Amino acid sequence: MRRILLIAFVTLLVVAPMLAAQDTDNGVSPDNVEKLPLARPIVEYAIAGAALLAALAIGFMPAKRAKEA
Repeated sequence: MRRILLIAFVTLLVVAPMLAAQDTDNGVSPDNVEKLPLARPIVEYAIAGAALLAALAIGFMPAKRAKEA
């Protein structure tokens, strides 16, 4: 009984998102949608780079309990 319920549950978990993702005609076509202006995300790249460098710097710091030679 448990196996049948498990198979049914997994099947629903797999099939339900597929059915929910079906494209329906809602009256929106690509012709009547304005495109967003193209801009380079320089600030976002700078913040991500700084976070990456900080994470690498913290990760490669020697441990305080390490013996110094």
